[in-house]
Amino acid sequence: MNQELDIELTSDALTAFYSSYFQYYTTLSPQAKLRFTERCLYFIESKNIIGAEGFRITNKVRAIIAASAVQLTLGLDTWDYDYFMEIIIHPKKFLNKPTQQHFKGETNLQGYIKLSWLSFINGYKDGKDNVNLGIHEFSHALRFNSIRGNEQDYY
Repeated sequence: MNQELDIELTSDALTAFYSSYFQYYTTLSPQAKLRFTERCLYFIESKNIIGAEGFRITNKVRAIIAASAVQLTLGLDTWDYDYFMEIIIHPKKFLNKPTQQHFKGETNLQGYIKLSWLSFINGYKDGKDNVNLGIHEFSHALRFNSIRGNEQDYY
């Protein structure tokens, strides 16, 4: 992904971006595409997505992170991961200080999600290998969201 050419965070710009970049989006009905884009905009506005270790956050990065979160929850009525307000993006695997191990992703009950950008993007390169860091970590976030007593969709 070329981070030099960024996008605007508008409904039209996200629609064009997702149509060309995000394969899942292209399979949706027009109504579901609208719902998807609206949820992504809400997610981007409501979450603090920050870079670590020099990783630069662009609107494309925000859009792709949001798309991963929304892809998992598009069919749910309650979907917004309201316990998790901060998403930290590292350029590659990062050191988890308590374990002294390098992680690709972490969803922490303290209310944050950490992702290796390299591992995150690689999760979308092969849509059939069932290895997707974004879907994996946002699945944890849905579960932890309810553990912390936040509203959750029954399904």
